Amino acid sequence: MFSLLNYPSIMTSVLPHFTTLLQSDNWLELPESRSIRKISIKDIIRIEGIRNYAIFYLNDGSSFLSARTLKIFDEQLADYGFVRIHKANLINLEYMAEYDAKNLNFVTMKNGNQVQISRRKRRDFSEKLNPPISQFKNKII
Repeated sequence: MFSLLNYPSIMTSVLPHFTTLLQSDNWLELPESRSIRKISIKDIIRIEGIRNYAIFYLNDGSSFLSARTLKIFDEQLADYGFVRIHKANLINLEYMAEYDAKNLNFVTMKNGNQVQISRRKRRDFSEKLNPPISQFKNKII
C-alpha cells in the first residue's frame, strides 16, 4: 500500500501546497473552485473568518470567499501589517482610518466598515499600534 508517510521528501514538498496559501513577492495565490486567484497582499483591506471559510475584502470594493481558515492567513500575513483584532477579523493596518483610542471597541477602515475589537485582542492591538518603550531602548533617535 502506498503512503506518503513513507516518503518524507514528497511530504515536505507537496503538503504545504494543500495546507497553506502560496505566498511570493507580496502576492497570494488562493485556490478557488476551478482556478487559482492571484491577489496582491497590499490590496487586502481585511479578512473575515466564518467557520472554515474566509471572506477577503479588497480595496477595489470586491470580495470573495476562500475555503481556508482565518488562522492560516493570520500566521502567513503577520509580517505584512495584518493584525487579528477579533476571532473573526484580521485587518490590514494600512487601511485603518481611525479607532476609538479611549475604549478600543471599534476600528473604522478606509472603506467605511467598522470592525469590532474583542476584549481579548485589545492589548495585542494596542501594542501593535504603540510599541513598548523597551523596543526603543538601545536605538538612537
